[in-house]
Amino acid sequence: MNREARFLVYLIENYKQQKGLNGRAVAALFKQHKVYDFVIEMYDLLHVEGPRANEYIIDEYLERAGITPPKRVLTGEASYL
Repeated sequence: MNREARFLVYLIENYKQQKGLNGRAVAALFKQHKVYDFVIEMYDLLHVEGPRANEYIIDEYLERAGITPPKRVLTGEASYL
């Protein structure tokens, strides 16, 4: 698995926890709205940011695409980070 793929797994895990979704729902959202492509393109920026910043950047990307991002349910940082 290359570094981008590992990072995508990390993002999915964090995003699902922050939004209270399951992995399948996040994967479908990311695939349908080309978040995967965006993350690969922006890897150099995103991989140095923390989970909250990445969540914000992904939500901003979705909003610019006309999609309302899921609401945040986790108020703190992910417990395993």
